[in-house]
Amino acid sequence: MSFRFASPWILTFLVLIPFLGVYLFLARKVISSLMYSSTSFATELPISWRVRFRPILKVLRLLAISIFILALARPQNVHAREIITGEGVDIALALDISGSMASLDFQPSNRLEASKSVITNFVTERTYDKIGLVVFASEAF
Repeated sequence: MSFRFASPWILTFLVLIPFLGVYLFLARKVISSLMYSSTSFATELPISWRVRFRPILKVLRLLAISIFILALARPQNVHAREIITGEGVDIALALDISGSMASLDFQPSNRLEASKSVITNFVTERTYDKIGLVVFASEAF
């Protein structure tokens, strides 16, 4: 498995993100056209959490733009495929799951556990075959 971008040239726009960040953080604040007679009463007010966390909004904007540019580049997981030609047969296995399969004939387990291990070993060696399993007790499932 490997990783690639469908449009890697779009990643060049990520170079603009630091410049945009410098512009956002160093841009002049807009000076209000409304003049107050005295603002000395506001200097002793506590700073609210909105004012304190305002720079985080700029960082989140830059992060969102970066993620958007990455999404435009269309990242993809590439799975290597190998074509194997082989010929197989169709096999149907029948397994009895009635109460008699609980007999402890095969040590250290019962008949059902022994047959499960035999079936598992059989199926792992049949790479090209289609295998079906029918289990039955009083009815077939």
